Amino acid sequence: MWIYCHSSIIEASQDLSLSEKLRISSPLSSSQSQHSITDLIISNSDVSRLRKRKTNVTHIDEGKKKLRDRSNTKQLAIPERQLSSSSDETHTTSRANMLTAYYTDILLPKFRLLNNISYVQHKCDSRCVLLAEERFHPTRLHTNPFLLPFECQWSILDGKPRGYRTPCQRTFYSLDDIEKYLFRTNSKLSIKFFVEDLVTRFAPALDKFDRKFIINEDLSNGQENIPISVYNDLNDDKPNNFTYVTQIRPFDNQIYTAFNDTSMMSCCNCTDNCSDRMKCACFRKTLSQAVLNHDPHVMDKQRNRHSLSGIIKSIGYQKKRLLNPVSSGIYECNSKCSCHREHCSNRLVQKGLFVQLQLFQDKHKGWGLRTLHDLPRGTYICQYIGELITSDQGHERAQTMDDRYQTSLDLVKQIHYEDNNSHRQNNDEEEEPYVIDGSLY
Repeated sequence: MWIYCHSSIIEASQDLSLSEKLRISSPLSSSQSQHSITDLIISNSDVSRLRKRKTNVTHIDEGKKKLRDRSNTKQLAIPERQLSSSSDETHTTSRANMLTAYYTDILLPKFRLLNNISYVQHKCDSRCVLLAEERFHPTRLHTNPFLLPFECQWSILDGKPRGYRTPCQRTFYSLDDIEKYLFRTNSKLSIKFFVEDLVTRFAPALDKFDRKFIINEDLSNGQENIPISVYNDLNDDKPNNFTYVTQIRPFDNQIYTAFNDTSMMSCCNCTDNCSDRMKCACFRKTLSQAVLNHDPHVMDKQRNRHSLSGIIKSIGYQKKRLLNPVSSGIYECNSKCSCHREHCSNRLVQKGLFVQLQLFQDKHKGWGLRTLHDLPRGTYICQYIGELITSDQGHERAQTMDDRYQTSLDLVKQIHYEDNNSHRQNNDEEEEPYVIDGSLY
C-alpha cells in the first residue's frame, strides 16, 4: 500500500542488476534428494531467458494507456493525458515497473530453480525447516515481511489459487495447510508472513531514495521488531520530542490497578494453535461479547441461521488478519493460556509491529505515516499507545495542551458494564471512561 499526500514523492524506481547472483542452499540432504543445489548462481543469460515481458497497449479511443503486468499484479489503467502532464503518475508507473522487474527478474528465477527440486516422500518435522531458518530471527526483521518466506527457501507456484512450496518441497494451496505445516515443524515463520491473494505485490521496501534525507534510522531506538525510519526531503524540521513506548502507560497507581484488572481476562487450556475455536475459551469470549453487544457481523450470521461453530470461525482473526471488525473487541490469548506462544492463531497485537513503516514530512499536512510495501487486506499495522488517563484528566489537559492526540475509551466502559451487569450497575454512574493521550509518548 503506497500512501502519498502530495509531498515530494520518494523515487520509486530501482536499478536492478541482471547479473546479481542468487545463492540458494538446498534444505534437503543428499540422501533425501538427488537434485540438491549448493551455491547455485544465476547468470545473465538465465535471467534474460526467464524474464517475462510487459506489453504496452495504447487505446486511442479511450485515451488510456494500459500497463500489463503478468507477474502477480493487477492491470493498471492510467489516463494518457495524466501521464504526460503529471510527474506523480510517472512515479506511480515507475514503481509498478520496479515491482514487476523484481518479481520477474529476481524472485521468479529463484522459484523455478527451487521448484525443479524433486519431492522425496517423508514425514515433516522440525528438520524440514531447521537449515533454511538458521539465520532467521523473528524479532529482528529488516525487510518487507511478506518476502521472509522466500529468504527461508519457500517458493511460489503461480496460478489460481497460488501455491506455496516448502523448503522440503511439499506444495500447499491454502493458508490452512501452511499454518498446520508451520505448527508441525515448529517453524520460526508465522502465518501472517504468507499471502493468499493475487493482488499484493512482492517487492522489497522502497529504499532507493536519497538517504541524506533520512534524519533517523529508527524512531523506536530498537524497541520494535523492525526499524521505523524518519524521512524529510522538504525542510530541516524534525518530529516533536516525545518518548517512544511500546506499552500503555497508566497515569497513576489507581489507573494502573484498573488497567490490569484480570476479571475480564479469559484463559484457554489449548495445547495447539487454538485451531478448534469452539474449545478455546478466548475465542468463545470474543463471540459471547459480540453476541451480547449485537455485533452487526454476528447478527447478520444469526439472521441467516448460521450455526454457532460457523459464526465463531468467521469472527476475529483469520490467519492473523482482521477481515471483519468486531465491535466489542477481540480477546487475545494471554500469558495465562497454555497454547503455543508463536503459532497461536489468536495472538497478534501482543507480538508488536512487523510491517515496514516510515514517518515522513508532507508539505501540506505535516508529519504522516506510510508503509514501504504492499499490505494484504486486514493486515495489522500498529497499536495506538500513550498515557492512560481519566476523561476528567483529559479535559483538564485540553485547557493547556493540544488534545488532538487524545482518544476516548468509553466503549470499554460500556462492554465492561454489560459483562458485569449484576454487580456493577449501581457504580456505573460514578465511573468515567478512560482516555489514551499520545501527546508525550
